[in-house]
Amino acid sequence: KTLLHISKIINEAQSLNHLGVAFPTPKLDIDKIRKWKNGVIEKLSKGISSLANARNVKIICGNATFVSDSQLIIEMKDETKTITFDDCIIATGSHSISIPNIPTNHPKIIHSKEALELKEIPKRLLIIGGGYIGLEMGSVYNALGSHVSVVESMESILPGADKDLVNPLAKKLHKIFEDIFLSTKVSKIEATNNNLIVHFENKDNKNYSKKFDMVLISVGRMPNTSKIGLENTGISLDNNGFILVNEKLETNIQHIYAIGDVTGNPMLAHKATHEGKIAAEIICEQPSVLDTTIIPAVIFTDPEIAWVGPTEGELKKSRIPYEKGEFP
Repeated sequence: KTLLHISKIINEAQSLNHLGVAFPTPKLDIDKIRKWKNGVIEKLSKGISSLANARNVKIICGNATFVSDSQLIIEMKDETKTITFDDCIIATGSHSISIPNIPTNHPKIIHSKEALELKEIPKRLLIIGGGYIGLEMGSVYNALGSHVSVVESMESILPGADKDLVNPLAKKLHKIFEDIFLSTKVSKIEATNNNLIVHFENKDNKNYSKKFDMVLISVGRMPNTSKIGLENTGISLDNNGFILVNEKLETNIQHIYAIGDVTGNPMLAHKATHEGKIAAEIICEQPSVLDTTIIPAVIFTDPEIAWVGPTEGELKKSRIPYEKGEFP
């Protein structure tokens, strides 16, 4: 969000040109931008630590593994600790997933975590995946000077959102991005000494290739559930490894709860925060339940997109009557 703030200011300054107000091309100090971004993150982290300390919450840094449904082993830097618990909340988050037929551990093929580190601003950047993370990162790198292209396997960017909301954003992105390839898949990536050759295949089975300096893969996320010993607890997972919970965030093991990305979509920070509050209330025997239909979905592009409740597409699919208003 700090980087999106910078990109918005740059874009707003450029948008004044047609009003007769012209600014010189901004000079970017990437090291200073990175330092400022990291400073914001550090300040937020210290704020959370202060809140925890004020509420007598003990923070232990280490790798935790379940040994049963009531006990954890935590491997720390200098020691191993065993903790027995009455209740437990799992909030291990998620990680980016990749695609087949690409070089592994290549420094020019990155995911969102590496993209946020701002190690360099490539001249030509391809983003694989037209979801909210890919478009947000594309907006940042475009403002910082990259020629950005996006490839999406579906027929529209942001395939889960209503077209009425997507259209204004798509119209702008078609102007500022170099290319947006829809209904197109990446079949292979070849690494050369100087760049990456990306091979595409569209819905008409037409194959072509283009060169890029960097590729950002943003095709979805998977839960961090594979290395925490869940097999020792009896907790149920779905076919993709997400933890199954009820409206009280309880797993099938009654005193173990799960919140955030590890429970599946929507993978949003404010959703995880709200779930944490509900789980804490349930543990404290207060009446509380989760209603995912009231959680806002927000995409921090420019223009921003947000909605609450079922989309028009979901209502049509479920044959639920609705009324529609549009402005302008």
